[in-house]
Amino acid sequence: GAGQLTYTSATAFPTGGTISSILRIDATGGNQILSNRTYGWAVEIYNNSGASARTVTLGTAGSQTLTFSSNLTLNAANSQSVTMQGATWDPTVNITGNLTGTSGGSAEAVTAPDAAATWTITGNLSLTDITWTAGAETITMNGTSSNTIDGGSATIYKLTIDPSSAATITLQTADLTVSNFLTVETGDTLSIASSRTLTLSATSGSVLTLNGTISGAGRLTYTSSTTFP
Repeated sequence: GAGQLTYTSATAFPTGGTISSILRIDATGGNQILSNRTYGWAVEIYNNSGASARTVTLGTAGSQTLTFSSNLTLNAANSQSVTMQGATWDPTVNITGNLTGTSGGSAEAVTAPDAAATWTITGNLSLTDITWTAGAETITMNGTSSNTIDGGSATIYKLTIDPSSAATITLQTADLTVSNFLTVETGDTLSIASSRTLTLSATSGSVLTLNGTISGAGRLTYTSSTTFP
């Protein structure tokens, strides 16, 4: 449906049946858990508390996958933060839409997996309003030529540019640092917009697989002592 289901329970969201409405995970009254399942429409991770920061944990055990069939949004609507916690169970995450914050009343944060896990985003990645804590995650952008990364001056661990068909993903609005490894797959392009910088911050070892193209009027900063590929 086109309406919204607001879920406030501290019990993990159920894994059975089908959820195809907009879903607000409302952590105002306490921390919550998003179970491994397919969420059929947009999901909002929400905190309207003026007294307590809240956390929404992804998954309930190891080796799980959460699939979001539309946008995934963080919204700290009052004076306390909300954090999407990915480091407890290190799940695989698939987002067929955008991952973004809302410029709410307080910090909107993501703690990325601290063990190897891939988060695939088919839409846009906007870190402008998100405080990102990197772990051992790989962010794979597999959308289309209209998709963008707003870097938010954040640092992520690994970034892969691999649209489902040959396409260009553009870094715009704010800079981005990749602390471990960048991959641009064959036929694909990572465009760095004017006045933007993408920094590969590792100072040693292989940090870049460039089978596609890096282009644009912006800057790629390469710091590794390993020969540029």
